[in-house]
Amino acid sequence: MREDLERKEKQTTRSRNEEQEARARLKEELEALRTRAQQEQQQKQQAANAAAAANAATSAVASTSGRTAAGDNSDDDTTQLLMRTVKVTWDPTISNYSTDCLRQIFSNGWSVEDIILKDTHKRKKVSVLVVLNSTAAAQQAAQEVHGHIDNPLLITPYLKVIPGDVQQGQQQGQQLLLATWCGRGSA
Repeated sequence: MREDLERKEKQTTRSRNEEQEARARLKEELEALRTRAQQEQQQKQQAANAAAAANAATSAVASTSGRTAAGDNSDDDTTQLLMRTVKVTWDPTISNYSTDCLRQIFSNGWSVEDIILKDTHKRKKVSVLVVLNSTAAAQQAAQEVHGHIDNPLLITPYLKVIPGDVQQGQQQGQQLLLATWCGRGSA
């Protein structure tokens, strides 16, 4: 019986030692993981700081010497897209227009590239963006009356530009995009 007690005591002591060793290993591993995570965090912070510094330097150079070629192309493309876009609104309580119906209405005179539905479940006014193939088509569409006689479509240019004032149009497009991205604006 004494031998059994001594054997059980040794087993208990061994299991306690194993448990303490396991805890010590776990602590070491956790500390190593924390250290590695801190190093990765520091590396990410350094990379972000370097990218911000490079971006600031690039924007400073671009502001002093004009725009870069890649920046001009993307700005021009965005401005052209906005100039080809018209905002279409109507009263959904009278009748509703589907995308197919809108595509058919606008394809009578122009080529429709895309129709972007905003929210068709509003009670007072539904808004849709229609991207046409040219700025002339967008301007002409805004000057004509479309839709049913009972519920005509109100069509306005998404980006109003005075003919010949392309630089002002680019600035308006950039400001509109910034306002839309920031959650302000009527886009």
